[in-house]
Formats: sequence, C-alpha cells, structure tokens
Amino acid sequence: MLVFGKSGVNDPAKLETIFAKRPLLGEILKKSGHLSLPAYMAETLKKISEPHSERRTEFLKTMEPLVGKRFGKTIADSVRKQLEKYFWMSSADHHGSAQSSLVISSNALLSVGCGDVEDPLLQNIIVLSCSSVSQNNEDYPRGIMLHAEDRDTYRLLKYPLLHHDYRNSAVFHFQPYEKSAVDKVSEALQKSMRKKELQDPHGKKILSVLQSIYAKEEVLQSKSLCEQFSRINFDLWKEIFHQDVRAKNLLYIEFEEIVNALLIDHHMDAKTPLHAILFDPAFDASFIRPLCTRMEEFIRQGALGTYLFWGLTPDKNYRVRLERVGNTLQSADGILRYPLEPAALKKALEDRLLMPNIFTLFLVVYLYYGLNCMGGFNQLHYLDLMKRFYNESGIDELPCTAESNLYTFGLDTIFLRDKADTLIPVLGLDLVLEGSATLWAEYAQAMKELTLQSAFDANTDIIYGIFSITESPATP
Repeated sequence: MLVFGKSGVNDPAKLETIFAKRPLLGEILKKSGHLSLPAYMAETLKKISEPHSERRTEFLKTMEPLVGKRFGKTIADSVRKQLEKYFWMSSADHHGSAQSSLVISSNALLSVGCGDVEDPLLQNIIVLSCSSVSQNNEDYPRGIMLHAEDRDTYRLLKYPLLHHDYRNSAVFHFQPYEKSAVDKVSEALQKSMRKKELQDPHGKKILSVLQSIYAKEEVLQSKSLCEQFSRINFDLWKEIFHQDVRAKNLLYIEFEEIVNALLIDHHMDAKTPLHAILFDPAFDASFIRPLCTRMEEFIRQGALGTYLFWGLTPDKNYRVRLERVGNTLQSADGILRYPLEPAALKKALEDRLLMPNIFTLFLVVYLYYGLNCMGGFNQLHYLDLMKRFYNESGIDELPCTAESNLYTFGLDTIFLRDKADTLIPVLGLDLVLEGSATLWAEYAQAMKELTLQSAFDANTDIIYGIFSITESPATP
C-alpha cells in the first residue's frame, strides 16, 4: 500500500547538531519550513538568478545538441527555451535507472513545484547526474530493484543487467548492455514468480516494462550505458505517472559528459578563466588546492579523490586517482600520464580517458557558467564556499551570481506500508506496481498538506546519520 508523506518528531538535539554543522540548511528551514512542499519548491524556482547572458548562450550551444541526440529536436527546443528563462538543473542524482527513493521524491517534488509556478516553459526536470559512480553504487545502476510482498513485510529483490565482474567499473562511458542481458533478467523474474517470491501479476508487469522500456530498440542501439539510462528514465518516468504531462519530462544527462564537452568546445584554446585554472601552474597553490581542502569539510573524499580529473583504465573502466606532477597528470604507478597542455587534454577528454571530479564539475557549470544547481544539504554548503572563494580570488572579472541555497534533495515522501505498519521508502518500479492511474494527482494533493519542516522532521534520523557527528563544524 502506498503512503504519501509520514509524521515525524521534531528532535531539538538532533536538529541542533545538524544545523551546527550545516547552518545554511538551518536558515532554509527557519525561513521556509512553514511552507507546503509545492509552495517551497515553487518559491525556490522563482528565486533562480540570471546568469551572464553570453555564458548562458555558450552553455546552451553545447547543451542543446547533446539533449537532441538523447531525446529529439522537440525536447531539445523546449530545454533551450526553458533554460533561457530558468537557468537551473538538478545535480544530486546518480546516473542509472531512476529507481532510488530519494531520486523519485526529489524529481517528483520539483515537478510539483514547476506546476505551482504555472509557466508553460517549465516542461522538463533536467538532471545533471553523476556517472562517475561505480556500478555497485547503493542506487544499483547495474540492474533493477523492487520490493515484493513477503508475508507481513516487503522484501528487496535485485536483478543485475550488468555482469558482476564490472561492479567496480564507472558508469561513465561504459559500453551498453545487450538484449541478452534483458533476457537474463526476464528469466530471473520468471524464476522468482515460480518460487512465489514475486506475485504473478507483479512479475508480469515488470516483464512488460523490461520489454517495452529496457529492451526498446532505441535503447539497445545506444552507444553507451549512459545513453541507455537517459532513454530508460524518460520512458520509465512516463510509465510511473501514466503519461500525466503534469509530471514533466525527466531528462538525465551525465554531469561529466556536459563538462567535458564545454571544456573541449570553449576552453582549450580560448584564454578564459577556466583555461588559466587548468593550465597555469600558478593557480595550483593559490586556488585549486586550498579550495579543494576547504571543500573536504563537506565531502570527505581525501583531496576530493583526485586532481581535477579521474583517469579511467582501458580494460575495466575503473577510476584511477591522478596527481599533478609538474605539468602532468599521472597515476601513482606512472602508467597513466596526461600532459596538462591544451592539445593533449582535449584529446584525452574526447577519447573519454579522463573524467572530471566533483571540483571540476562545479567549477565549470556553477562558478563559470552560473548554472543554478539543485541539490542536497552538503551541496548547498560547498557551493556557497566555492562561490565566495572564487569571487574573492579575482580570477574571473565576472563574479558567480548563481544561487547556492537550493535544497531539493534528501526528503523521502512516498512509502510502502507493510502489514506491521512499517513505512519503507518506495522505489521507482514499486510505483509501477502499486501506483494507480491517478497517482500524480494523489501525490500532488498529498504534498500540499505536507510542510517542508514536517517532511524534514520525518527524515531527521536519516539526515543525522549521513554525516559523522565527529566531523568538525562547518564554517557558514
């Protein structure tokens, strides 16, 4: 049984700890906690800042053909028109099937907020999704997952599309799966039905979705796994909400692909601030390393994992940490080596041998192009830090004016209720199985009765547990 929203207890001690470490989140709750979730989302969208027009035009020049390749000219045109007025995208999701509970809730809430703005230009939820994650990521990009009734509760079932030998491989630029992979999942589903792990009607519905979406000819002809996920999510979102146009179009473009394209198109030869940061060694000690060190307050990847870019192994597409040695990016064993000079870097990006890290991703789209990025409570803090550091550095004569206080990710709002009255965050395929033809209307109405504060209170335990309580308090 589906439940929209849940009650939560306001725990002052936990809230005090959370807001001491993430003060900007506290400011948002203090200012907007009383608003309904649709009203809060609409308010967030309405305060989107205007970027520098020439840079927005340059961004769209690169973005539009990428969108057109994935979704066709009509949607690419609608994306361009939307971004010309509302220069924002979500940047919190991982690139895979749109199936995790937080992904579903975040994008559904953004859709509800777009509806409350009442502007026909807002036709799309555009997601810059992180494809640097490995295939064994908790969102399970290497397969599909769903809940099946098991006596008095629900049991999580997983069915892999991709071989476990590649579980540590990055999603970015990975080869597409073939029809045989879908056939194996179909066989596994049928086995679950025979063993009574999955009810026949539910199993047949998932089998139908597999054939109509995952085995769609357009999907199977895709050039990469990332392209496949983009096309799958577009159709799966429509399936979940029964083609209701109020749910908007869900468009996934991997963050790393658009940043690579922007760097190749506009910053290898032109003397831009990004060109200087990438190639002038003076910025290594004065800008890159101190800012990455400060970002560790919120991300804790160890110098953000790598220097500017991850290397990718040619055999299994594993991420390899790179360090700057003189004017060369190289791995610890010296096997991967890339000169930090325009022609060599451009060639490595074109060949998908390098993949930008989180610092480079937001350096490009947020600081330089001024894209407003919707995300979670960590993101809004490190983006605020990045903007202040960037603007104070004097590197760019045009300061970053993008809004950083855009909290839209991290609130579960749709659940399965089992017979023991336990609420389980819903997965995308759960909604295919449990949702009615009026799912969108039911969800949108329920969200009007849920405030941002009450939704946050209901998720406080999860949010409190995400970061270590021994972490040093962040500077606002």
